[in-house]
Amino acid sequence: MSTHCRWMGLDLPSPFILASLTLFSHTDLPRHIAYYCKCAEAGAGAIILPSVNPERSTGSGDRNNVKVRTMIIESGLKGPMGFTVQGPTYPNIISLEYGIALAAGLVQKQPGIPVIASIADIGTSDQFEFALNQLLQTPIDGIELYFSCPNALTRFGQSPEETLLSKLKRARHICGNIPISLKLSPTIDYGELLNKITDEVQGLTLFNAYIGLVPPSLESAATSPFAGYDRWAPTGIYGPQQRLLTYYHLYKFVPFAQSKGLEISCVGGFVNDRQAIQALLLGATTVQLSSVVAWHGIQSFQTFKHSLDAYLTSKNIPSVQSLIGISLPYIEDSVDTVIQTQHEQARMLVTDRCKMCNRCTCIDKLCLAISQPAPASKAEIDSDLCSGCGWCVSICPFQSIIQQAHGK
Repeated sequence: MSTHCRWMGLDLPSPFILASLTLFSHTDLPRHIAYYCKCAEAGAGAIILPSVNPERSTGSGDRNNVKVRTMIIESGLKGPMGFTVQGPTYPNIISLEYGIALAAGLVQKQPGIPVIASIADIGTSDQFEFALNQLLQTPIDGIELYFSCPNALTRFGQSPEETLLSKLKRARHICGNIPISLKLSPTIDYGELLNKITDEVQGLTLFNAYIGLVPPSLESAATSPFAGYDRWAPTGIYGPQQRLLTYYHLYKFVPFAQSKGLEISCVGGFVNDRQAIQALLLGATTVQLSSVVAWHGIQSFQTFKHSLDAYLTSKNIPSVQSLIGISLPYIEDSVDTVIQTQHEQARMLVTDRCKMCNRCTCIDKLCLAISQPAPASKAEIDSDLCSGCGWCVSICPFQSIIQQAHGK
């Protein structure tokens, strides 16, 4: 069984690749390169380097001086739901000099492992093009254009689509034969931009790191993790809670990517091998590992690859390429069935017998359909959101809620 795969036109030995990790802080170049070499030896299909900040072109070439702090987010259940990266506006974006040294050093130390550089959409067009040209002087295999960096969006706002398209076309010209993947955020609608793409990119990267955090103005100055920083940035929440978003965006983007001949890589919330295989079944051609590396270490690459081999053998599937996206038709059929069922099943109605006791609306934190518009008004149920479960009927002490056929 073959685990070889393709992403943005590159042949990779495994679909499990190292994401552009955000956790390196105050790391010297030799240690950073040694870590990546260990990931390659553990079976990573490729290494994506930390994003370069085009504005920071005066940093050190032998040390990553970016300060990163993390905080575990407890779920109150079986374990932590994730972690947040805290810091100044660019907490995990390295200087151009360090990025160049890292790329050159890694290729020299570990030849054969595909190395992908990443660059954020920060600064002027001239700064961006200069940084891109400098990165291309190193022997990298591809470029990931981070046009959805949450820190850049915080500072500059979203660039107009025409500006992004112009920058994308310029990047394609500069990169020549070096393949490009465009990194997309679920918080932004890229519909118009993506529809105008022709041959500018060879791949898409779907990521879900940006969910957002409360600013320090909403917290006590003494306890705010952002105290002492001159500029606050919602640097994102990472970990297992991202995974459902990742699955959803695969379902959303894969048909488009297939129509354009683009190969999708996804990152966000994978903490075990089964979850990563599910992403491949949904149409990802590669899965970037980040959360699982933070949770379980770099041996995850070997574990995931062994599990993929076993899965292919058990299902008599000859290769990863034969596995990619085979679940999508079933999901599309299921979605149609769910929509039809929603139109056919019963919904709930609050009658005039409602005593406004508020007992049913105490469940509105869990039921999106039920609410009480005002303290002295009867409860209301949104029929489009109602699932017909009947919970509100059973909890009402006055039998004020009844079933009705949907649409009546």
